[in-house]
Amino acid sequence: MKVHKTARVKKSFTLLSFFIVFVLFSLSKTYSYENLYMLPYQNKEALKELVQSIRYARKDIKIAIYSFTYRPLINALKDAASRGVKVHIIFDNGNLSEDGKPREHSALGDLAKYRHIDVCTLKGLKDKRHNYYGIMHQKLIVIDDKLLALGSANWSKNAFELSYETLLFTDNAASVKTASYFYKDMFSRCKLYG
Repeated sequence: MKVHKTARVKKSFTLLSFFIVFVLFSLSKTYSYENLYMLPYQNKEALKELVQSIRYARKDIKIAIYSFTYRPLINALKDAASRGVKVHIIFDNGNLSEDGKPREHSALGDLAKYRHIDVCTLKGLKDKRHNYYGIMHQKLIVIDDKLLALGSANWSKNAFELSYETLLFTDNAASVKTASYFYKDMFSRCKLYG
């Protein structure tokens, strides 16, 4: 009788152990952070999360942005750089005028002045038949290789407050790793400014 009871306890313990491992594994997959903002409806919340994410950066920030003029985000990046966070920004080549100077509306020239901020410009790929280039049209940020935010919104007042845009935040490790991998390749191809 005692042996039979011990076998049942062992079996119950084994089943309970498998159940706990299964639940923990499931929770780790389903509870990664993800937050989607629909602009202009949630523009204040989206801007607040983006600024706070930049403020929480400890090591580095990687940005690829087509158009960047929004002062709250410019200021957040300057603050991060003043804390020693390395900031790398890829702008589309269209942020430069034909004489190679930053266009008046672009944050490129302003941010290039700061220590710990590297800015560069990148064209899209060249069309071999028609001899023109595509554009660098991404809008993404990777913070400390742990958080990724991307969407349709340029970093402008117009995009956040007037346009129908999206901004998604995720800490999904595979997505962050993919974005970081291709960002590194893009940064190696871009032309440093300053």
